[in-house]
Amino acid sequence: MLGGCPKRRRRKEARPAEIVEAARLCFVDNGFAATRIEDVAARAGVAKGTVYLYFPTKEALFEAVARANVVPVIEQVIRAIEADETTPAFDQLRMIARVMYRDMVGTDRKRLLHMIIAEGPRFPWLTEFYHREILSKGMDLIRAVLRRGQARGEFRAEGLDEFPQILMAPTIIAAIFTHLFDAHDPIDVERYADVHIALIERALLPDRTSGGDRQPDPE
Repeated sequence: MLGGCPKRRRRKEARPAEIVEAARLCFVDNGFAATRIEDVAARAGVAKGTVYLYFPTKEALFEAVARANVVPVIEQVIRAIEADETTPAFDQLRMIARVMYRDMVGTDRKRLLHMIIAEGPRFPWLTEFYHREILSKGMDLIRAVLRRGQARGEFRAEGLDEFPQILMAPTIIAAIFTHLFDAHDPIDVERYADVHIALIERALLPDRTSGGDRQPDPE
């Protein structure tokens, strides 16, 4: 009897996480609109009422999925950047890019982004939530690093701090492309990331010419 109590306690404490993971699988497999609470309950191995005990609506359930799977990636990078302001800004941009490719493009998390793109127009709160909790935080972080690097004279942001989406776009494209077309035209994500980072460096690094103007590359 004594041995059974801790097991039941652990099971109860684990239920929210199990429900969230079941919901994630349902959302990425079926989409938001087609996912039903009873589907999530069946996948989690609990009663439908148990899901409602922890998550009163399907919207709350999706928010929990995003906060468990995507938000921690962004927050981890934010903490790392804020904890070390002495590292050169471009090294920090490189780190941000590597984490995004490794933890977003290179994992199943990209399927949530695909769901947002597919169903966001029908459910505007989905795009509002994803933008507020994920995209805007990523853009603010990139913007802050760009401005810090420019203020130190490490590079010329040349307006990229106004439009960090320009630096983020290749990562989003990679997430979409690998999800939709990987079976037909697979890409080497690590090499893709290398090229992306090289382009960022080329765009940002200040000129080394005496006049400060960019010179054409030798043919």
